[in-house]
Formats: sequence, structure tokens, C-alpha cells
Amino acid sequence: MEEEHGVVTGWVLEYRHIQNMGSGGPLQYGHTGHATAHYRPLAFTLTGLESYEYYEICVKAISGDLPSPCSAPMKIQSGESGM
Repeated sequence: MEEEHGVVTGWVLEYRHIQNMGSGGPLQYGHTGHATAHYRPLAFTLTGLESYEYYEICVKAISGDLPSPCSAPMKIQSGESGM
């Protein structure tokens, strides 16, 4: 990224709620969202997710106003939300 667009100034985490994980059929997605982390955090917590639900997440690097393409998506299960 640094050679093509300059210095990485932050990250965007995009996520999609997976409504039918484990059903054996094609995945169906619900709400989507994103969060921005500035500079280079060692850790980042996504908030507002539903407890014990599955999500697909990808990460984009930001250089100025230019985002990179999404990383390979990964599927995760959220923990307890505390809400």
C-alpha cells in the first residue's frame, strides 16, 4: 500500500451480519456496518454487534481519502454484548 498510495493513515473494518450460519445453505446477510480506526491500533473492538451472532468482516487500509480493496473476509462469532 505504501508504494502505491502513500502512508497508511487508518483502517476501515466492514462487517455484515450472517443470518443463517451453519444452515448448510447459501449464506444470507442482514445489516451491514463499518468502523474506522485511525493510525495503527494494536487492538480494536467493534461495538453494536448482537450477542453470539455470526459476522463476516474485512479490513481496508486508508491512505488519505483512498481506501484499499477489502482484505479476504473472515467469519467470526461475537461474544456477549453487555447491552
